[in-house]
Amino acid sequence: MALQLARDPKALAGIRAKLQRNRDTHALFDTARFTRNLEAAYARLYEPAPLNLRPAHERDAAPERMASSSERRSCGGARLYSEILRANPRHFDALYSLGFVYFQSARYDEAERLIDQATQLNPRSADAFFTRGCALQRLNRGDEALVSFDKAIFLKPGFAEALINRGAS
Repeated sequence: MALQLARDPKALAGIRAKLQRNRDTHALFDTARFTRNLEAAYARLYEPAPLNLRPAHERDAAPERMASSSERRSCGGARLYSEILRANPRHFDALYSLGFVYFQSARYDEAERLIDQATQLNPRSADAFFTRGCALQRLNRGDEALVSFDKAIFLKPGFAEALINRGAS
């Protein structure tokens, strides 16, 4: 295409004119929005990652450890998610996030209950089904865990963590 445009100055001029016209009206040229979105993406990258949900065989072999700073911060998160749920008991993100905090705190029954509610609200969340499967695994409810992992894999083919945990169930 570059060679074609180099040989056809009229076509190149047409493309340049179209770019000039679109510069003020199309999202591609909205540098302020691009900058905001890029800064927001960088801020999300800087946020601490959630607890790594390793396969059960690795997790069970790991020695118990003291709570990390991110786990201590999860107490504040639990309060926030609980407040959101008091205002809106059907808030998917709050249900899932509070369930995840409970999972991190080894409160697997509560985690499974909340994440189950979240999957009923959003049956297309592979991550929610995966985390529910992890909680069920820890509760020694292997058959139910397999169903959750299968659903996660169905929703997100090639979901490596779900495949690994399914194999460990």
